[in-house]
Amino acid sequence: MAEVAKSSSDGFALGVATLSTHGVNPSVYKKLPYEPIKDFVAVTELVKAPGVLVVDAALPDNNFAEFIKYLKINRGKVTFASPGNGTIGQMRGELFKSTTNTVIVHIPHPGAGFALNDVVAGQVNVYFDQVASSLPFIQSRRLRAIAVSWGMRLDVLPNVPTYGELKLFSNNDPSWFGLVEPAGTPVEAVKRINDAAAAVLKEPAVRDKLTAQGLFPSDATSVHFAIQIKKAIDKMQRIAKFAKISLG
Repeated sequence: MAEVAKSSSDGFALGVATLSTHGVNPSVYKKLPYEPIKDFVAVTELVKAPGVLVVDAALPDNNFAEFIKYLKINRGKVTFASPGNGTIGQMRGELFKSTTNTVIVHIPHPGAGFALNDVVAGQVNVYFDQVASSLPFIQSRRLRAIAVSWGMRLDVLPNVPTYGELKLFSNNDPSWFGLVEPAGTPVEAVKRINDAAAAVLKEPAVRDKLTAQGLFPSDATSVHFAIQIKKAIDKMQRIAKFAKISLG
């Protein structure tokens, strides 16, 4: 993102912005080598990525209500993995704690793969992941899915409720990936990229390839994507304040 921010605004420098680069990072780091709003023009959201709350398959409870009951009985004894301090995985865990009034102990890992592997192995109890990476383990019953962050139940997980169904609406936002360009990029150049991305995302082969990975093509305009980024920063700042997360 820092390199994109410093690049020429001639319309040929593109960056892939995520909920981490343009939501989490500005909320947890005291200093960043880029300004998420000032240094970029939002071009378009590309895809949304539903999230999933997964638990170690050995955990004794099968549905969301039973899981919450288990957490409250075992307050402070259950652990959740994340890819590291100040990552989206920790933020989702802290948000869950705040909305359910539960205590789960955060166990940071040096990356998403390490975190997921430890939950699969039963070393850590809970993980707040994207559906795409946890799905194979859910399907092989090595992990159990408790809830998903999406507007409706997913075809690949038809028996798993959404956070919205469970009245945890603030937990129901998926992750996302989009395109940004350096501030000052001409409006015509932004529109050209936006139109090109929209055209590609309408191609059946592209849509099929994405949905097979648990990713859903978006059609957000530049304006809507810019608003979404601002909302993400506001939300992540509230979570960081609740959890007292502040990194150098």
